[in-house]
Amino acid sequence: EPSQFLKDQWRDFTTKPIQQRLFEGWMVRDTGNEHIENQNWELACMEYEFVINLYNYEVLNRFTDLVDSMEISNEQWEEIDDQLLFCHLNSAYCYLEIAKYEIEIEAGKAHHLKTVAEGELPSPAVDALDKILEHGRAALACKPRENAKALYRLGQAFLIKKDYIEAQDCLSKALDVEPGNREIRESLQHVKAQPGLAEQQRANKTRASKVFGSLWKRKEMKHAMQSDHVHQIKERLRLMDLVLDLGPAASSTELRVFKIVKYLGKEVLSEEEERLYEDMFKRAKPRMTAEQLAAGRKMGIYVKPEDEHVFGPNAVYVAQHHRLPEDVGSCRDRDCRVKCEECREVCGLLQTVQESGLESLSSEQMSKAEKWGLIVTSQWKMEHVQRERKPGETSVCLD
Repeated sequence: EPSQFLKDQWRDFTTKPIQQRLFEGWMVRDTGNEHIENQNWELACMEYEFVINLYNYEVLNRFTDLVDSMEISNEQWEEIDDQLLFCHLNSAYCYLEIAKYEIEIEAGKAHHLKTVAEGELPSPAVDALDKILEHGRAALACKPRENAKALYRLGQAFLIKKDYIEAQDCLSKALDVEPGNREIRESLQHVKAQPGLAEQQRANKTRASKVFGSLWKRKEMKHAMQSDHVHQIKERLRLMDLVLDLGPAASSTELRVFKIVKYLGKEVLSEEEERLYEDMFKRAKPRMTAEQLAAGRKMGIYVKPEDEHVFGPNAVYVAQHHRLPEDVGSCRDRDCRVKCEECREVCGLLQTVQESGLESLSSEQMSKAEKWGLIVTSQWKMEHVQRERKPGETSVCLD
């Protein structure tokens, strides 16, 4: 039977504050540890799964725009990561024991009672091994470096599945992290001693040769890899990466739009996506050189001056968060909500521009709006002159 605590708390855990969930997470985790001591592997997995689900919303939205509204400190994020890492590692351990148990039970059955052919794994063991891979990879996501336990669990699962190449790779990486670990070294030696390893390596090499070998043998492919077209592709990717590297951290939506432009071009963007990409470009533009801007505009991946909107790179951010980005404004309170003088003035300026246009701003207000990245005055001047120009009048050069 699952613990009574699990039954009572499962329904309403998502509504509780993060600090209370952290406390409950440690309690449930300790219950799972007790089940491991009693070799109740399935019950232990249920307890650990409960802890993992406690933070589903936070983990899924950790790198999105919603993270600002969660009010989670760095210390609390570290505690969440610690709990998730512990539960994923222990879940992988439990499922490994379950898989071994199912294989042992199947091997002990009489021939006429066996459920699978000789050399195959019973379905409960296959399901448990898939769970090991799931939790092992999740543990690596929590702690990508120096995570010998997760790599060891993955190596054990691949070994049982007789995927010797993957097992060797995982166990070799685990041994690099902990060179003195006897269990890892012995497991790696056991994998290398398997006769199927050499056969799998030969099969992989043959498969790769069939896929790529004929391409590299063709002179046209060799010539294409040295052509100007390849150089242009590399230059395009390099210039696109500048938009991300030179600007502040992008949201998940902006990253999606960035990838579309990087690999497909600006032509496929919707009107709303074009504005998002333009905001990203404007934030990185001040740190670009004239040569980089010219090259990017020539390739059609940077926004040309005549295509830029009047609103500056921070206008959308202010409209959403009611304050300036931290690298621009002086307000550091993420929950300010127009309480300080600066935020009130910034939001008031943006509202004035939206409702009455730039013509209603004084020179001082326009200077502040440009300084805060709410507008691009040079673009407004260009549009203003084009609207006021009479038929047949020559164009005016604006510096």
